[in-house]
Amino acid sequence: MGISSDGCPSLEWAHATGTGIQNGTVQSHVLFFTNTGSYLGTATSDAYSYTSVVGASDDSVTVRYRWLSPDDANCCPSNESYVTFTLVGGNTIVPDGQFPPRP
Repeated sequence: MGISSDGCPSLEWAHATGTGIQNGTVQSHVLFFTNTGSYLGTATSDAYSYTSVVGASDDSVTVRYRWLSPDDANCCPSNESYVTFTLVGGNTIVPDGQFPPRP
């Protein structure tokens, strides 16, 4: 599980990863919290494989999503997108970017 970096950013995050047999079967969620401990929800309603947090600031978190094309090996997804989640008004997360197709 990954977590927010040191300090006390306004938007905290945790990356919860499940178990699986291959990279393509391991699914995960990114969870968001305020720095006062309030749970804000997950980045997506569905869990996805190949998900990682690639950047964070005081009030935003950037998540990279990757997914397989039909001819891809489980090790090597050829598709990717990025979504930046920004905390607005202290309790609302606004996403900006392209989400992967639903699993």
